[in-house]
Amino acid sequence: MKVKVVLLSLVTVLLFSAAAEAAYFLPFGQARRFSKLWVQEACEARGPSCGKWKVGHCARIAASRVDCAAYIIFNSGEYCVFLLENRAQGNGYVHQRRHHLRCDHV
Repeated sequence: MKVKVVLLSLVTVLLFSAAAEAAYFLPFGQARRFSKLWVQEACEARGPSCGKWKVGHCARIAASRVDCAAYIIFNSGEYCVFLLENRAQGNGYVHQRRHHLRCDHV
């Protein structure tokens, strides 16, 4: 009887942990769309000095995280490249951070 209770408890814990992990999954396409919105808003915030922008390759780092490479080219000849981290939060939101910003002139 004790073995059955222990096994049932173990199965219950595994089911709840699998359900909790599924809640933190970030779909690849959603992360890419959010990245494009973020970069577009960053470009528009610079006003007319922003020439063009692009979100390039994206890679899944974990079930809840997708990183995308992006760049912004300014009319002055300056360009900035960076990684944009998209991480699913438990409350349903996606947290975004910019990493490895590098700016230079053409």
